[in-house]
Amino acid sequence: MSCGYSVNRHSKSIDLNRFRCGRCGGNFQLFLNKIAGVTSDTPGRRTVSTPATPARNKFAAFVKDNYKYVRKEGVAHADAMKELGKMFAATKIQT
Repeated sequence: MSCGYSVNRHSKSIDLNRFRCGRCGGNFQLFLNKIAGVTSDTPGRRTVSTPATPARNKFAAFVKDNYKYVRKEGVAHADAMKELGKMFAATKIQT
């Protein structure tokens, strides 16, 4: 948002593509609160807000691309996922 206004939520309940700021009309940006590391300069635990990045899970992308080929008629979902896990491990793609 260009106005700097913040909306505090405990969940990702706002569709960031659909809703806009009521003050300036800008896009919302999701920030995740993470616990910062403890150093000698900062005793105790503190949270830091960082911009969220989309998850890039290579196994999920692999499943999306190959599920329809593995899951044929009569093959259960659990068996298909086991097979996909074996196939993914054989490709040695780093997650």
